[in-house]
Amino acid sequence: MKVEHMLPEVYYRDSRDFAFVGRCFEIIFNYIKTGAQCVNVNYLTEAIDSNVVELMADTVGFTAKHKYDSKNLLAVAGSFQKLLRNKGSIYSVELAVTLLMNSQKIKNKSGQEPICEIDANDPFNVIINVPERLSDIVLLEDLFEYLLPAGMTYQIVKNVDSPDMLNT
Repeated sequence: MKVEHMLPEVYYRDSRDFAFVGRCFEIIFNYIKTGAQCVNVNYLTEAIDSNVVELMADTVGFTAKHKYDSKNLLAVAGSFQKLLRNKGSIYSVELAVTLLMNSQKIKNKSGQEPICEIDANDPFNVIINVPERLSDIVLLEDLFEYLLPAGMTYQIVKNVDSPDMLNT
């Protein structure tokens, strides 16, 4: 949007102050127009470009250190603020694992051992039980840098999938 084209030419030509203010208004108007046009765009589809997903993750505060599956990164980016609000708790670790399982359509068997538990021998070690089919463990490890308190260590244990854990 050009404000210059909406006003008489003499204002911009003869007054540098008016030209400066007019260009400031152009920046504001174009910013608002772009924001309004982005409202109708659904970024939460699987057909989204991987570069846009990385920018979206960076916008919410998660810096991508590796190349991840776009579907998994999109699930994490969509819930990253909730993960950070629960940072330092077992719930945040369980939520991160559940997010990845849901994005990969892996169902959790209800009677299975807990996703996350404190090691009985070391209170500063967290044992994380994940299904064997869960991919993109690197994304999970990068998430733990944000979620686990300083000094906490973790151990990821891959459980053999039971027939009840269906990939739908």
